[in-house]
Amino acid sequence: MPAVTPISVGYPLLTVQQIEQLPRNEQQEVLDESVEVMMDVEIVAALCPAANISVLFAPFTQKGWIDLLNAVQAARPTVPVALSISWGLAEDSQNWSHSAVREINLRLQAAAMQGITVCVASGDDGAGDQVQDGRAHVNFPATSPFVLAVGGTMMSGTPLREVVWWDEPGDRSVQGGGSTGGGVSTIFTRPDWQAVQVPSLNPGSIDGRVVPDVAALAGQPFYDLIFLGQDSPNGGTSAATPLWAALLARIAAASNGAVARRFLTPLLYASSSDGPPVGAAGCTDITTGDNKSPGIPGGYQAGTGYDAVSGWGTPIGTRRLQLLS
Repeated sequence: MPAVTPISVGYPLLTVQQIEQLPRNEQQEVLDESVEVMMDVEIVAALCPAANISVLFAPFTQKGWIDLLNAVQAARPTVPVALSISWGLAEDSQNWSHSAVREINLRLQAAAMQGITVCVASGDDGAGDQVQDGRAHVNFPATSPFVLAVGGTMMSGTPLREVVWWDEPGDRSVQGGGSTGGGVSTIFTRPDWQAVQVPSLNPGSIDGRVVPDVAALAGQPFYDLIFLGQDSPNGGTSAATPLWAALLARIAAASNGAVARRFLTPLLYASSSDGPPVGAAGCTDITTGDNKSPGIPGGYQAGTGYDAVSGWGTPIGTRRLQLLS
């Protein structure tokens, strides 16, 4: 059995019995959130059964985000190797104040300086990111330059091949319906280490931070999960993100100390010993698909090398271990 420790950061740790006593509308909301949390835990626990897994519960408020990141950095006896976050909103959403984005980003920077790779889902609603204004949007905190932003792929066609995850965005009649987030930030400038050429779909926009950095399975055939004793397959970039966090924990454990604790993302854009960027050398390149969404017909396109829907691609774990060692 994996060691899973729930930790309250200003949010109650409810049992199933306590959830059943809640008012009907509140009960359903908590159960929906529990599906998301259980997916993250089950994926990490399946891939890292010997790891110590801490699950932090905080309110989805600006203060909740700040308190949670403070708690991660203060963890004892050691801070985590990786943090997996499946939550977020469009970076220019009215639900984020400028000061909250700044304070959250400062704490993500502090985590990176501690050597924590914070893995964040790029979103499940394509290039529009649930904003209906005809412009492209990207998800925060995935757009922070101090996180590893994770996009999504799916298996498609005959014979099966891995492509960018795309189902009709917002169509929840499709199991896992949606498509990978990705694009160019309008808030965060492109870091010096992210030397890629991806223009924004928004005319006149800045050369912003591009997301995602990498990708993993998000769509078909989904993940075989259990919820309340029932088979409950699910996916999304919320599933791809804990997969990457689990991989980083496995790499740290398998390296016998050869891989130092350090923030991964900038290393992906640096040259490997044999020439190509570390990201390209340690990933399978995804070259087919896009993340179009209503009002943004083309979306961002996959292509050879780095792109704004699958990043460098999906991980080749053994190669990634070699490169980081």
